[in-house]
Amino acid sequence: MPGEKINHALENLHRELQKSKTDDAAKQEAIDRLREDVTQVLGSREKDAALLHSKLNSNLKESLILFEASHPELFEAIEGVLTIFGNMGL
Repeated sequence: MPGEKINHALENLHRELQKSKTDDAAKQEAIDRLREDVTQVLGSREKDAALLHSKLNSNLKESLILFEASHPELFEAIEGVLTIFGNMGL
């Protein structure tokens, strides 16, 4: 069950990242990095997932504030994944 929740949240985040575009170079770099991280996690084997979740968790926390005002849907998707990671003890 927790795996289903995190996969659903990551798929939602991936969709939001795919839709998100910006003229701000720093924000676009963060979007691109997160998109790559999420793609990696979604395509990973279970044994590699913990390390990838930890890396993604750090990158999401760093990027969260960047998108609060400019990309509210992306902000909510990031917040959702961080909440699930927190509940998982990451």
